Amino acid sequence: MIQEMNIGISSVLTDYSTLLKKASELTQDGSLNQISQDITEYKVIYIYGIGHSGLIAKEIELRFNRIGIPCRV
Repeated sequence: MIQEMNIGISSVLTDYSTLLKKASELTQDGSLNQISQDITEYKVIYIYGIGHSGLIAKEIELRFNRIGIPCRV
């Protein structure tokens, strides 16, 4: 059981490491800055999702609307 937990923890750590690496690459090549600029220039942002992705889209809508960026799901 402990070995299974260690494998699970290792998998989570690997996933987070990969996400951080990808986020770092986006900031280094300027892509993230361009995306941020594009988002602020659009009149309304439309986000689509089905199932769990739809719930995430709704969360993004709430957060964007809270900071003044019009967003629809």
